[in-house]
Amino acid sequence: MPSGFCPACLLTTALNSPDVPSSGSRIEDYELLNEIARGGMGIVYRAQQRTPSRIVALKMILPVHLRSSGAVNRFRTEAEAAASLDHECILPIYSVGEQDGAPFYSMKFAEGGPLSGSIENYRTKPHETAALIAKLARAIAYAHERGILHRDLKPGNILFDGTGKPYVSDFGLAKWLQRECDLTQTLAILGTPFYMAPEQAANSRAVSSAADVYSLGAILYQMLTGHPPVSGETPMEVLRSAAEQAPRRPRLTNHHVPRDLETICLKCLEKEPASRYSSAVALAEDLERFCAGHTIQARPAGLTIRMWHWTRRNPAIAGLAAALVALVVSLSGIVWREHNPRLSNGLAVLPFKNLSADPENAYFADGIQQEILTRLSKIGDLKVISPTSAENYKGPRGNLR
Repeated sequence: MPSGFCPACLLTTALNSPDVPSSGSRIEDYELLNEIARGGMGIVYRAQQRTPSRIVALKMILPVHLRSSGAVNRFRTEAEAAASLDHECILPIYSVGEQDGAPFYSMKFAEGGPLSGSIENYRTKPHETAALIAKLARAIAYAHERGILHRDLKPGNILFDGTGKPYVSDFGLAKWLQRECDLTQTLAILGTPFYMAPEQAANSRAVSSAADVYSLGAILYQMLTGHPPVSGETPMEVLRSAAEQAPRRPRLTNHHVPRDLETICLKCLEKEPASRYSSAVALAEDLERFCAGHTIQARPAGLTIRMWHWTRRNPAIAGLAAALVALVVSLSGIVWREHNPRLSNGLAVLPFKNLSADPENAYFADGIQQEILTRLSKIGDLKVISPTSAENYKGPRGNLR
């Protein structure tokens, strides 16, 4: 249940709610032809406008929400946000009205449907994928420049017209950066978990433009791999995965993905907002560099950075590993000094094994071995066997004795 709502009251409201308008109904200058979409807040119809004569999409608030002033104000906020943005890749709003106290607005009808219906077509087309995300990033940057965050970017909110031109739609969770407003707090969690930045789940009011950059990266990831960057059986599992687990590299799923495009995608999906692109414009520019065959600005995260990020997400395991490193180094030094100061054979640090479920965590096991080797090498006159020689004993191979 949404937080703050009584289940019995919700049930009573639902049972006593008026029906939604049906096909053939008239809403001012519009005749409703058929329902094309429905969400938690509103319902969208394909409608015929009489003057001028054209097919439009008409969105109305669901009747169940009319008794909530907060829900009605939020719907009006959505219409105001969308209507204030005049960009070639943002779905245009034609008019805003009200019918028997129920607000509605009409907009361009995108007959090409949503990206979610054609997303599989992009898996083997990296340059087309990059070009599309670059256009969307430019549109989002335009909204950010006018102080509006989208906060619910996902394939279902990217629409195409008959010529294949993309449009960003559905500003239902839009937030004005310059306004203090609690209207969007009608649900416990805002946004769609698969595409939501980790910080948005923690505090939806405090998000910045970096949250929309993350969502664009999540869309890009799904276009390249066929699935979102995080998974889970429930919304809470998805949110937990987004906060704790690094996404699997796209090239491990789809070898058609160029390295530079993978680097761009993973930079968008960094857990820390400051580690992502500084703006949607910066993301668009890097995607355009990739499309033009130029050098991109983003750089793959090195072993040190990845280990640091992993450490911040897994402080308990990292602390245990650090203690292990310190203990091994200390004991090794003591044994060497007290028992055989003239030992010529020295010490070998055997490879560690990755026992976690994620094979990409192997770099952490390698990092522990390297850290121990580095510290042992600082002990005077102690001979440390090279990691190349120790590599022969990785796995079941080699006679350890």
